[in-house]
Amino acid sequence: MEPLTHNQQELLLRMVEADRQSIARRGEPDRFAWHRRGGMGPTVFMHAGLPGGQIEGVVVDDLEELIRKGLLEQTGQRAARLTDDGRRRAPELQASSAAAGTPDWNTVMEPLLRRVYELWAEGGLHPLGVQIEAIAAGWDGEPSVLQRLLDLLSAEGWLEQRSAGMISAGGPGPAYAPAGRALERLAGWPGAGMEAREVLVAALEAAEQESTDPEEKSKLRQLAASVRSISEQTAAGVLSHLATGGG
Repeated sequence: MEPLTHNQQELLLRMVEADRQSIARRGEPDRFAWHRRGGMGPTVFMHAGLPGGQIEGVVVDDLEELIRKGLLEQTGQRAARLTDDGRRRAPELQASSAAAGTPDWNTVMEPLLRRVYELWAEGGLHPLGVQIEAIAAGWDGEPSVLQRLLDLLSAEGWLEQRSAGMISAGGPGPAYAPAGRALERLAGWPGAGMEAREVLVAALEAAEQESTDPEEKSKLRQLAASVRSISEQTAAGVLSHLATGGG
């Protein structure tokens, strides 16, 4: 079986704990269910055993992968229950995580991801992303540790490295920007699995909402309308051009 990503491991562990809480209270497990808030917002994941009964920002692709691996059994269009294999896998994951020193998602990885997103948003959603020097401001650990965590987030599909570099006193280091699944989790963007044209329109609409200048808002609105009429191939080319530093 292919290894689970860090995010899939964390999700499975949270599900196993919620399942345990449900069995302790009711004597039997509850099913898990999910939906997208408002049809286009972040995915809301619901279960009686979760803190507050739900969590937001779960990536549906991760749920589908857990189902594919036999750790969940789908019981409806947007519902599933843990399998026995899923319950057995949790202790192995916990032991493996402790041995490898895997960074904790809630206290390390997600706060770092949120910092990159906030810096990127403050910078006007710059296509070249956020340089690691800006991310490192206020970072208490070694630069190499920060680089490793950013690389982990990139490998998991949460970040995209928009430019390469080295952490040094003489020049800029690599730059990162949130990927679609991060925008979905942190900002409610319908980013994961979107086509290029939809990504461009979403970015323009977000910029319009952030702008306080009426003329600029009007121009952004018109530009978004124009983008909707271009081909998907053209939109993909524009995104690729921006991502590689094109003007």
